[in-house]
Amino acid sequence: MTLDDAREWYQVGACVASSVIYRARILPRDQAWWPRNHREASVLSHAMAMQWAMTIPADEHPQWLCMGGRGSMGGLWGTQKRGLMAGTMLGVRGIGWAEEEEPLLDLVVLPSPASVKAGLCRHLALLTMESELQAAHRVRPSCYGSADDYSRGFFKLLWLPSPRRLFVARVGERRNAREAGRIEKLRDSLDEITHWHSAAFAPGDQLVVVILAESAEGAAGSSVKVIIGGDTSSPWGPLLLAG
Repeated sequence: MTLDDAREWYQVGACVASSVIYRARILPRDQAWWPRNHREASVLSHAMAMQWAMTIPADEHPQWLCMGGRGSMGGLWGTQKRGLMAGTMLGVRGIGWAEEEEPLLDLVVLPSPASVKAGLCRHLALLTMESELQAAHRVRPSCYGSADDYSRGFFKLLWLPSPRRLFVARVGERRNAREAGRIEKLRDSLDEITHWHSAAFAPGDQLVVVILAESAEGAAGSSVKVIIGGDTSSPWGPLLLAG
């Protein structure tokens, strides 16, 4: 698992998400697209998670993709977009999907019940994803976990054991002079939470954190990080590479 792997999921996810949103052909990778709002960012985050789900080895027996939170995911609009992506992206792997079957997180990939019962799969969840896409959420220097704080969704992601976790945050521009450097502050906050809750990770567990700037004008400041086994020493990198 590398930063380049995560960037690849973003690139493919952006192509798929934009084509689903606009019902158009899949955009070439060199054609710029950026989510304009919460709903489009939700479709993008789901597309990234589905791209990762496609890489789960067959011997882990992935069978179900569960998605929830219709109210926060754009209502029927979001249901249609995510369902279309699940059918086209995961249908080739034989992974089905269920809407509003996951009350805690945005997305969970589950193994077949038969494989768990037979002891063929040791994980109850193969991949989990949570997103906080309200760009006006507060960015705080420590772990509050309140409803208007990015850390709330991040805590939820850590609570459910999974060998693959994806967290996507969308960060808006500063609201006042004291909120300069919001993306940098969020990176520090998430690193701190991960460090203090490293016991939530088994050896080899993978966590990918993607921070999206709210606007296309600030897209160059978007960041990505890959954390293995709860070790936060790995560096943050730019989500978008120049050229």
